[in-house]
Amino acid sequence: MMSKDLLENERVKLRIIELEYTYRNAFDTTDKVKLDQAKVDFEADVRRIYLEETREHLPDHIEIYPSSELIKYNDDLPEDIRQSGYDGTAVYLSDPDNQITQVHIISQGSVGTEDGLDYGLNYCLFDL
Repeated sequence: MMSKDLLENERVKLRIIELEYTYRNAFDTTDKVKLDQAKVDFEADVRRIYLEETREHLPDHIEIYPSSELIKYNDDLPEDIRQSGYDGTAVYLSDPDNQITQVHIISQGSVGTEDGLDYGLNYCLFDL
């Protein structure tokens, strides 16, 4: 039996995407205590948004994985991955009693890099 996609509601998705952008600076820290607090706050905001939009609660077990954390604390990554400009967050939802195991990726791509902005503007505006 396949479980329902908990983030299938378009308003929930869009609000969580917008939320992830607001946490970009909070997630981009080398201070582990600040990062852990940002993850707790992000989870609380995700739960609040989901409840506001669906009037239902998310599963008890949620884990937040910002890409900045994975890059900064994983010395085994090749330099090209570290310098890729990728930014995003994975939200892992789990509820074994209801057969729910889902990972949702909120990706910002190469936001903030001049090359990405130039490419995006040329592609969207000028179809180059």
